[in-house]
Amino acid sequence: MDERTTLSDAIEVTGMVSPNEDDVMFTGAVRWRLFDADGTTVEEGCVDNLVVNSGRAFLAARCIASGKPPISHLAVGSSATPTGLGNIALAVETARVALAASTSAGAVVSCSAVVPAGVGTGTVEEVGLFNSGLAGDMISRALTGTITKPAGLGLQFAWTLTVN
Repeated sequence: MDERTTLSDAIEVTGMVSPNEDDVMFTGAVRWRLFDADGTTVEEGCVDNLVVNSGRAFLAARCIASGKPPISHLAVGSSATPTGLGNIALAVETARVALAASTSAGAVVSCSAVVPAGVGTGTVEEVGLFNSGLAGDMISRALTGTITKPAGLGLQFAWTLTVN
C-alpha cells in the first residue's frame, strides 16, 4: 500500500478534478519516546504514518479555509489493526491529549504531544492525529509496534507531515 497522499487524491475525495498532472505527496513519520519522571528516555522509536481518506479530505478543505478546525489532538490506542485509507478513528482509542505544539515551516507541519504519566496506561499499538478533542476528523494514523506504558511513565510524540 502506498503511504503517500497526493493533492490530486485529496481533491478527488471532495469531488473536484485535479487541475494538472503534477502530484503533491503528503508523507511523514511519528517519533515516540517513553520517559520517566526525571525525563530520562526509557525507550524510543520511529514509524511512518498513513494520511487516511478523511485526512486527505481535511487537507483539501483546509486549503480553502472551509471552517474545519486545525489539527489539535493526538490519540493513542491499543489495537494493532492494520492502517487503511478508510480509517476514520483509532480501532481502540485509550486516551486523547491536546497537542503541546504545532508549527509549519516551508512544506513541513510538525506536531508534538505528551501522554502524561497516569494517562493511556497499558499497551499502545496505534496513534492518530485529530482536529478535535472528541471525535473530529482523523488526519493520519500509524502503528507504533507494542509500547508498554506503565502508569509512572510519560509518552512523547513528535509527528511530521511533509508535502513533497
